[in-house]
Amino acid sequence: MMKNPLIRAGVALCLKKNNAAQKPHYLVISTTGLGDTLWATPALRAIKKHQPDSTTTLLTSPIGASLLAKNPYIDHCFVVKDPVFSQLAPMRRTLKALKPTAAIVFHTSQRPILPLVKTLGCSQIVGTKGINKGFDDYLTIQREPRYEHEITRRLKLIDQLGIPADGYAMDLFIDESIDNLSGEPIIVLHPGAKDPFKQWHPRHFIEVGRQLCEHGEIIVTGNSSEKKLAGHIAQSIPGAQSLAGALSLSQLAHVLRRSRVVITNDTGPMHMACALKNPVIALFGPTDPKLCGPLEVENTTTLQAPKTCHPCLTKKCQSPFCMSLIKPTSVVSCALNYLSSNTINSPMRCSTVCGAGASGLSVDRP
Repeated sequence: MMKNPLIRAGVALCLKKNNAAQKPHYLVISTTGLGDTLWATPALRAIKKHQPDSTTTLLTSPIGASLLAKNPYIDHCFVVKDPVFSQLAPMRRTLKALKPTAAIVFHTSQRPILPLVKTLGCSQIVGTKGINKGFDDYLTIQREPRYEHEITRRLKLIDQLGIPADGYAMDLFIDESIDNLSGEPIIVLHPGAKDPFKQWHPRHFIEVGRQLCEHGEIIVTGNSSEKKLAGHIAQSIPGAQSLAGALSLSQLAHVLRRSRVVITNDTGPMHMACALKNPVIALFGPTDPKLCGPLEVENTTTLQAPKTCHPCLTKKCQSPFCMSLIKPTSVVSCALNYLSSNTINSPMRCSTVCGAGASGLSVDRP
């Protein structure tokens, strides 16, 4: 590709080593989506707890900056917007002035970001081999890819710098200036997802909502592109309302925190609910929850359908048959467990793999 040689030429012109800073200054790169941002929070916490006098600068996406606005483990936050090239020169001047001593590349979607980091003169640049758009050689420490959860992968990267993990729990700090919703506790349905192959069928969400509506107020959430989907589901459930497209991330976080149970596809708000430590029922199809699902989270259920197509079409799939193998009866059963008074006082972890004709759940109480 012509893009990489041109970028490399620019890096060579800019490359000068920084003077060493007095204290460790970590530049953390996580410029992707909502879930990826939250996966970084255990590592961000670990850095600051291990080295309280260090400085942590985060390079992130607009949604990441919004999500982490109240995170106390970040000292500086810079936002990468698309298109990225117009921002490179001013961003480089700003970041270089901060003199980061080490860079940790969790994940970036933009090709020029790692080359930009290379020009800053960090003594160490840590990342995972094979996901850097042809710039692996810019990493001074390359960790081989492994079959592991994305939170674990990030913790293993900071381990390369001698920073031990501080647990796997994600952090989500809420803006307390936003008033909590008033009224009875709620049941949240989140039927959308970025990719169609991750979406449980709307009729299943409707069936679940109809069976649970007597146990609490049903709120259907989603972004602005999911308003039609959420509205259809809410209109089909007695007393339900759709808030799709009407909430900021902070407001959504308050709704999720208020919930008695969140029933959701594999998508960003699922990770938000897990970070808030509220009961979650997460629905998985082709994606692997061992890589990107809830990790060591109390009060969490993962329902996974086995793949039915070989090879799996993943992003090309528009009608995920495998997801239909997750039965509404299984979802309702676990939701009622969470809604019971015993569950409120006794943390529970449910897990199951659902196949055709699957019934019941395997429930483990710690």
